[in-house]
Amino acid sequence: MKRFALLVLLIGSLLLFLNLLTGCHSMAGGGSPPQFKTVELKHFTQADGLGLSQDFLNYFYNGLSEELVKAGVAGQVVNEGSTVAEADAANSVILEGKIIGYKSAWYGIVVKSEIKLYRRSDKTLIKTITPEVAAKSSPLNTDKNVGEYTGKRTAYAIKREM
Repeated sequence: MKRFALLVLLIGSLLLFLNLLTGCHSMAGGGSPPQFKTVELKHFTQADGLGLSQDFLNYFYNGLSEELVKAGVAGQVVNEGSTVAEADAANSVILEGKIIGYKSAWYGIVVKSEIKLYRRSDKTLIKTITPEVAAKSSPLNTDKNVGEYTGKRTAYAIKREM
């Protein structure tokens, strides 16, 4: 048993050493530069008849805003209407979105959104994506925890699509 533990420790040490030699900073691929210098994040709207509260939309926005930098989508997130340095405008985007679906069932909650990315310099559409993100269903769910969680998950869905 002691030999097995020693072998596992030795293999782990070798992998860590190899990781340091190759310049990797994390196993998840972190440390790469963000895709865009800045993202101007506009407040999300909702499709007609969806019936989500304004609080839910605000929490979703806050979660998405927090996570865009952590996910590596943007170096910085700026508020609607903020100015960006001329040098940064070429590698900056405007993110505008609408929540188009919200399904709640015993197995979970699914939030579907339509997100449009525009080049900041000339306002041309770069890409439209429609990610669906899920949250666990719970009797303790509130607009706050579901909104923030699905907003954060949406940031990673944007990263995958880009």
